[in-house]
Amino acid sequence: MSQKDLYKDVEKNRYGYYELKGNYVKADIDSLYQDSYYQKEMSLYRKQYSERELEEKNYRLKEKRYVLENLLPVSEERKKFLDVGCGEGFALKFFMEAGYEVSGIEFSLEGCQQHNSDVADKVVLGDALEVLSQMEKRCYKGTILMDHVLEHVVDPERLIKIITEISVPGTSLVISVPNDFSATQKKLYEEGYIETPFWVTAAYPPEHLSYFNKDGLNNLMTEYGWKMEVLMGSYPIDFHLFNENTNYVQKKNVGKSCYEAGLEIEELMRDVMGIEGLVDIYRKLGEAGLGRSMTGYFILQ
Repeated sequence: MSQKDLYKDVEKNRYGYYELKGNYVKADIDSLYQDSYYQKEMSLYRKQYSERELEEKNYRLKEKRYVLENLLPVSEERKKFLDVGCGEGFALKFFMEAGYEVSGIEFSLEGCQQHNSDVADKVVLGDALEVLSQMEKRCYKGTILMDHVLEHVVDPERLIKIITEISVPGTSLVISVPNDFSATQKKLYEEGYIETPFWVTAAYPPEHLSYFNKDGLNNLMTEYGWKMEVLMGSYPIDFHLFNENTNYVQKKNVGKSCYEAGLEIEELMRDVMGIEGLVDIYRKLGEAGLGRSMTGYFILQ
């Protein structure tokens, strides 16, 4: 297997992250993504979560709050929270109950009404680019969250540019994205543990348009005046792929058990180390470029 095969559907841009090659017409994809019927049919929200999954979601939000308030102290005057692509409203509800003034942007209220109907009135409906573009320049000072949004956006740079324009220096921006073309994935591919770069979906319509690594994300943000203060990795579930018995790419039937094992392991780590210890481990994973996803905490300079 060659490097050429690994990169056949993507190309590295000037920032260092990867984008699907030009065989997709961005205008057509943009139109499709904004179509109301498509948005309803392709909704990522779940009808139901297990108790363990809800606990996991809540703990992830506790981690974010811990980093914001301990590693990036948030003053009371900045205790505003804007969730761009707020989905089912879990983050809105969590930060509202933590004393933040919250608001969100989303195409549909369906997921929020299903899971967190008490914050549905905090959501502005519409395309994030359009909604943000209508805000005044330098009007926002607080915390902005984009949780697994940037990889779906037709033009990530344009979105960051608009967010920068509305933000006051000192604003915090938290971005979570999959950690793609990582050292782990490249080793798995080059040594034959996987036959294809499974994280790239080139079928139309593609699930992800951009594939971020830590340097590419940081370079993009630096271009617009954002300084990365903290980079967190996540549980490295792709380590399971080195074992033929738990290789969920080759054996689809073991994927659920690998996912559930990850939840068990993280629960154990939380019990043994507490939030401070776990954050420290995930920071080290982030700095090493490891973990299935990454979360960057940026401050506008």
